[in-house]
Amino acid sequence: MSRIEAGLRLRLMQVAVCALFLLLAVQVARLQWLDPAVSADYATGTFPRNVAVEPPRGLITDRNGLVLAHNTATFRVVLIPGELPTEPEPRRLALARIEALTGIRFATLEAAASSTPAALDPYAPVAVQDDLDRDTAVTLRARLAGQPGIAVQANPARAYASEPSLAHLLGSIGALPPEDAADLVASGYHVDGVIGLAGVEGQYEAALRGQPGRRLVLGPRLLVAVLPH
Repeated sequence: MSRIEAGLRLRLMQVAVCALFLLLAVQVARLQWLDPAVSADYATGTFPRNVAVEPPRGLITDRNGLVLAHNTATFRVVLIPGELPTEPEPRRLALARIEALTGIRFATLEAAASSTPAALDPYAPVAVQDDLDRDTAVTLRARLAGQPGIAVQANPARAYASEPSLAHLLGSIGALPPEDAADLVASGYHVDGVIGLAGVEGQYEAALRGQPGRRLVLGPRLLVAVLPH
């Protein structure tokens, strides 16, 4: 092969590589600006959020397989400010409708809708009523079906064997300790999550907690989910 032929072949390869990169750049630009998957929500200032999904906590059993600690749930009503209308009068009417459905005072709902957490993340749930019993939660959840801005949320809790002598051995779970909260959140805990505080719950926290999942959401829309385990 002559030097001229070799140079021509090299030049053709360079042109092909440049054309490939140009094609990729055009495709990226088309996806980003001409046909974006989330264009409508970006226009309103809503950006994708990566939300942690806590896994079900592991069981604690004795050597014979008898369950000593298992999962249960507590229930609360949460407001989701980002799902409410943004204009003052429609927003007031929506809160009044929620007050009629739930019996929660309008002032409480209004305060939650304008709270600091709501300003930081409009789609993060803000608790407006805690400690619902299961029957009330089921009834209220059915009543609120299809109503934007309000929901009944189940939160993880723990039930233990009734034997008093086991209480100090099994320990308990609770909210993240304030002095460790920043480090725990940085390591993957949710700011409203729970952690083993003492006994077996604390000693074996890493094994009992499991592997959190993730949800990529845009406003109220779920884009991608990785299930916890």
